[in-house]
Amino acid sequence: MSRRAIGGVPNQHTSVCILSSGRKTNDERIYYKIARSLRKRYDRIVVIAPGGWDHRFDDGIELVSITKRRSRWNRLGTLRELFQKANEWPSSVYQCEEVDSWLVGWLIARKNRARLVFDAHEFDPAGVAEGAPPVICGLLWLTVAVVERFLTRRTGLILVANDIVRGYFLILDRFARIVRLENAPVLALFKEGKPTEKNGVLLCHEGSMGFSRGLKSIVRLIDRMKQAGINTRLRIVGDVYGEERSWMERELRRRNIADCIETTGWLKYPEVGKAVEGCDIGLITMQPLAVNMLSGRPNKLFNYMRYGLAVVSSDFPEITRVVDQEQCGLIYKCGDEEGLFTVTMKLVNDANLRTTMGLNGKRAVLREYNWETMEQRLLTAYTDILR
Repeated sequence: MSRRAIGGVPNQHTSVCILSSGRKTNDERIYYKIARSLRKRYDRIVVIAPGGWDHRFDDGIELVSITKRRSRWNRLGTLRELFQKANEWPSSVYQCEEVDSWLVGWLIARKNRARLVFDAHEFDPAGVAEGAPPVICGLLWLTVAVVERFLTRRTGLILVANDIVRGYFLILDRFARIVRLENAPVLALFKEGKPTEKNGVLLCHEGSMGFSRGLKSIVRLIDRMKQAGINTRLRIVGDVYGEERSWMERELRRRNIADCIETTGWLKYPEVGKAVEGCDIGLITMQPLAVNMLSGRPNKLFNYMRYGLAVVSSDFPEITRVVDQEQCGLIYKCGDEEGLFTVTMKLVNDANLRTTMGLNGKRAVLREYNWETMEQRLLTAYTDILR
């Protein structure tokens, strides 16, 4: 559905405009999950975000590109363009994806007397302050919290990905309407295929790989397993970039383990499931940064569970809660490489335990942790705020 197809003037009737200042237009949570679910009920869905897209469906959702910001600190130009584009699409609801786009959405929603929704992907104070000099880190945390307190009290609905972030927003406003939407896989897209034959045990890391995601720990893990005579390979479903890729390539050559690690390159979202399927153990090795510790349970956790992979994860509280409750993997102390090696070897050497934990995770996803279940929560919440 193009704007010209409806006379060049967007229809304001039951429409939703999703605003993002930092995520791509077909971000997996924004486009493949939330926008496509809302499109089932509402007349027009628009996503305004930086850059283009590598894949989309013919689903009538409008994807509107704006210029990418040059750095995380250079936001003014992006926000100005985001405001201008949002003005061109008067809507019933404005959903925002970051703190700065939330400010833009509040201004536009106030002008158009529309509803305002915020989708909290992560714990924003930690995310904004990450990488900042220590002298201003605390100031950034406080500033973000003050801004979010102001906006929370003027927002009809807040979507969160875990209970830690839910608790944070309830501290800001105990009357806030909050709905938890897990980063769960879309079963209609992540289908089961035919099992593939392989030799040994195939480990998996889904998503871009870098130092903050445990790249150094994983390389040393694979090296130790090879030295122990274990026939194990690692598949990175995604890629490694920049200096981190250069470091990885040097280390793989130095340790003579280049043939033990493969990367798929960045994949379109519907192709991710096929790459995860067929692996045996899913790794979550993020480092103990505040933004990692407090953010929502990652997509990779539920993607691993969907395809019956036993999970090995560092002891982040929200991940540990699911893994322990569903008995779908093993936990090690964050940053403890000996612990990572021990629990991984336990699963490598015990095929029955690996299979049992994988099946437990798959059952949990089919029962609860799938987007089809989250979709009903989302649509019910939108119905409530539009009454």
